[in-house]
Amino acid sequence: MALLPIFVFFLLFQVFSLHLRRLPLTRIVMGVGYTFLGLVLFLTGVNVGFSPLGYVLGSELVSSGLSVLLIPLAMLMGWFIIDAEPAVHILNKQVEELTSGAISAKAMGLSLSVAVALANGLAMVRVLTGLPILYFLVPGYAVALGLSFFVPRTFTAIAFDSGGVASGPLTATFMLPLAMGACTALGGNVMTDAFGLVALVAMMPLITVQVMGGIYVLKSKQKTQAPAMPSFGENEIIENLRKTFEPEGIEVYPISAVSGKGVKELLFAVKALLAECPQDTIVFEQEFFPELCQEDEEPYTVVFDEEDEVYVVEGPSIEKMLGYTNIDSEKGFLFFQKFLKQQGILKELEKLGIEEGDTVRMYGLEFDYYK
Repeated sequence: MALLPIFVFFLLFQVFSLHLRRLPLTRIVMGVGYTFLGLVLFLTGVNVGFSPLGYVLGSELVSSGLSVLLIPLAMLMGWFIIDAEPAVHILNKQVEELTSGAISAKAMGLSLSVAVALANGLAMVRVLTGLPILYFLVPGYAVALGLSFFVPRTFTAIAFDSGGVASGPLTATFMLPLAMGACTALGGNVMTDAFGLVALVAMMPLITVQVMGGIYVLKSKQKTQAPAMPSFGENEIIENLRKTFEPEGIEVYPISAVSGKGVKELLFAVKALLAECPQDTIVFEQEFFPELCQEDEEPYTVVFDEEDEVYVVEGPSIEKMLGYTNIDSEKGFLFFQKFLKQQGILKELEKLGIEEGDTVRMYGLEFDYYK
């Protein structure tokens, strides 16, 4: 039922605005069907086995006198359960792509694993001791807000989104029942001692991701610091060069590309040498004539395949552009889009009657057309 309103809204837009062709419409309907089937299977698995497993495991650990294992076991489960969260993988990939690899998916995954492990450990401390959740949330959010003043804003924004992603369906359906089962076996208050685990899981990534941002800043500063350069007078190589060339009237100017030392002296010496050069202008005859080297524009074809209901664009220039352009990146795709516009291919598609949502095929790659 949760998907029904979304699907109804889509159908209304399809009837009155989108008017998608048969192929893209079929893909969307199939995608909604897969989503519905996946939710049914997931919720069935949670209710039948996943949640009861967590509850039984927590209660049995306490009943067997192994309460001391609750904290390390919960931390270990938290470390691995985050890898099963689908939204976490999507977020990590998006962060890596948008930052061009500056924040890798591996680093994001590590910081989130640490966060969820610590959060689960703290949750079990609450179950065993009965400490109020405010003893953990207030200092935790205070640390998170304090870090936001010292790390780049990018890390702060990612950290707050990571908190929501980390507290996903697997955490709520397994780790929370684990805490509830242990709390019940201990005779504690489930409402005050077990609940709050998800809040801790949502809080810890705010700290760990921003700590990662602080480490990133420190490493960046270390890389930009110029290493100490030795004194030129004490450098044996430079002294040997001077002894070799200066007797012949060739001056030696040691410089550093890192610190810039010696560059100013070298520039003044070059200026003095240029001032001594003859001032007569040398005119060379033209040897290259661009107008004689112009090649005809490589042709391309734009046709509509009625059988597959797709627009097919082919040509040597298209094939070359696809060969050396990374269209998976945002900049590469915009560059390719600009090329299509300059070549007049988009106008040709419009002449053939292309509409939004239609499919365009170029050498095995398919794109949906949108203005």
